[in-house]
Amino acid sequence: MFRQIIALGSIYISLLVLGLGLSSYAYIKVKNIYNKYIGIPNFKNVTGVNVAKALLNRYGIFNVKVEIIGGNLTDKYDAKRNTIKLSDSVYSNSSITALGISAHEVGHAIQHKEEYHYFKLRNIIAYCSSIISNSSHVIILLGLIFKILILIKIGIIMFCVIVFINLFTIFVELNASERARFLIKEVYSPNEEELYMINQVLFAASLNYFATMIIGLGSILTIIKRRLNSIMRVLK
Repeated sequence: MFRQIIALGSIYISLLVLGLGLSSYAYIKVKNIYNKYIGIPNFKNVTGVNVAKALLNRYGIFNVKVEIIGGNLTDKYDAKRNTIKLSDSVYSNSSITALGISAHEVGHAIQHKEEYHYFKLRNIIAYCSSIISNSSHVIILLGLIFKILILIKIGIIMFCVIVFINLFTIFVELNASERARFLIKEVYSPNEEELYMINQVLFAASLNYFATMIIGLGSILTIIKRRLNSIMRVLK
């Protein structure tokens, strides 16, 4: 039984390392694109807040506010408050990055208005993911401490479910970026070079939600990994 417990613990640790590796790659990719285009003025010299307002008006959305929020890569659409929150470096910036990020958040506002079913499902997933994540760690630790194989197996399965359901959110993000790309082409008529840069930023915006969410989860997983290692040393 000890060997099975140690083997399951090793599998879980391997999953953590793989998950953190993928999320780190995504986060670095987002950060590089963000920094690359933050210093390049967009072709219409419009700030992020004005881009958001213009695209919202063009689509006939008049009940969504645009506010500033602290930090970098903290941009988001708050469906509960009908508010687009843009980070300091996007709100009043007139860069390619500001244009793309703002447009992406407008894409989410459009999803909300049209009652895009996957957008609704993503919100439910985010809530469930938080509960499952906390529960899986506790269950695995209890299984290791009390040497109950079934608890360890259940915890690992729950962790795999978390990874799967959060991968699903990427499709919602890509859809938001596609809507944003359509509006940008319609309102600002960028040339091929400008559109290429915008597409890079929109792709990064699609990865941002997943990357920041997993990076946040990673800080918790690192603590769990340390505890697992110490417990496994005792079991050996």
